[in-house]
Amino acid sequence: VIFLHGGRSLGPSPLGSLDQGAHMIDILNDLNPSAMAITGREFIYGQEALETRATEAGFPLLSANIVHSKTQNPMEGTKPYVLLPAGPITIGVFSIVSSDVASDFLVKGIDVVEPTQIIAYTTSRMRAQGADIVILLSDIAPKNMSKLRKAHDLDIVFLATPASESMTIDG
Repeated sequence: VIFLHGGRSLGPSPLGSLDQGAHMIDILNDLNPSAMAITGREFIYGQEALETRATEAGFPLLSANIVHSKTQNPMEGTKPYVLLPAGPITIGVFSIVSSDVASDFLVKGIDVVEPTQIIAYTTSRMRAQGADIVILLSDIAPKNMSKLRKAHDLDIVFLATPASESMTIDG
């Protein structure tokens, strides 16, 4: 079983305002997901709190298009992607966030790489490392995702969108 978590869990919440989402990492560590996407809501308590939660997690927190502004490396404790063995196949999983994360959540010290560019790069890198199936976890608006999926070698796309948004994905 591969358990992928779509993110949107660290905040905001009444308890989270006291522990900056640490209780959610405790719960998720017990549930043991294979990987979790970083979405904009993971930044609700700031970059440092997210990096702390990522290092506490017993599972990878993924974001292929968020990097430190100075080093251009992934944030501490996060990974751009993960390769998961599943019997005779290998599944590559990665996550991207919308370009407006830094401005929507007033996050300083990070760059959000343009999604189309990073999707192509990450997908080809995972395929080169043996991924038979590539899964993208994303919080990008559904109207844009169908075009991205078709243009790049993506097998499955999971979207983390608010329940209030209607979702239609062709193809």
